[in-house]
Amino acid sequence: MGYVKFDLSKETGLEKLDGLLVWNYKREGIFVEYGSGGMPCHFRTYKNGELSGYEKIYFASGKLFKIILHEGSEYEPGGRIEKVITVYNGDGEKIVQNGEGESEEWTAKNYKEKGEYRKGLRYGVWEGFYDNGEPWYTEEYGEEGLIEGKSYDKEGKGYTYESITQSPVFKGGKKEMYRIIGDNLHYPQDAVNKGIEGRVLIKFFVDKRGHIFKKELLESLHPHLDQLAMEAVQSLDGKWKPGLYRGQAWATYFTLPIFFSLN
Repeated sequence: MGYVKFDLSKETGLEKLDGLLVWNYKREGIFVEYGSGGMPCHFRTYKNGELSGYEKIYFASGKLFKIILHEGSEYEPGGRIEKVITVYNGDGEKIVQNGEGESEEWTAKNYKEKGEYRKGLRYGVWEGFYDNGEPWYTEEYGEEGLIEGKSYDKEGKGYTYESITQSPVFKGGKKEMYRIIGDNLHYPQDAVNKGIEGRVLIKFFVDKRGHIFKKELLESLHPHLDQLAMEAVQSLDGKWKPGLYRGQAWATYFTLPIFFSLN
């Protein structure tokens, strides 16, 4: 699949920052993806790199499958909220309306999921199945979200969890992480002369083995300070416990603020 950008949208990709290659990918505006048959299959709107407003997903036939509403931001109090508004089955029948109803749906990998939506959120027991019909997960939801779940890998091993995702954890703890970062940071003289201080915000992914990849500069402070912060993050490579998705090790992103102070 590919996507086509409307006039309102823009993006950035790989950039070179004083010789350091930085992944700085951010979408803005309306994006449309097309399937192999040329039919539009996915409409999304981005604001500051995050999904915002209504998202529409289509069947390969071009019929509407699902409408999702995205509100808030992961960088704001309350976080980001995702509510399912409407779901259609393959015959065009509306099985979820105004966030209410029993649903049966499929992921991009053709895994099956079924359960009930109330007020746009999952409720009660939800079940997932791999494309071969074997169990993927069973989860129980209440008014405040997930209560508990159990997933299975393709060998049938079970994993229990109380959160769909868990962030990566630095093996030595936060104090040790910032000690290593501090050992790799040296204030460049031009920034000192200009009295520049503040925060650099970096987002990166940690793979299943605890290695860092795809670093993204979310907030820039000064070219040399940005570069130092990126290099300091790289010094943490291989020292992570991977994040979890439904209890299983998964490539997961982590957002890290690095502060520069002259005091």
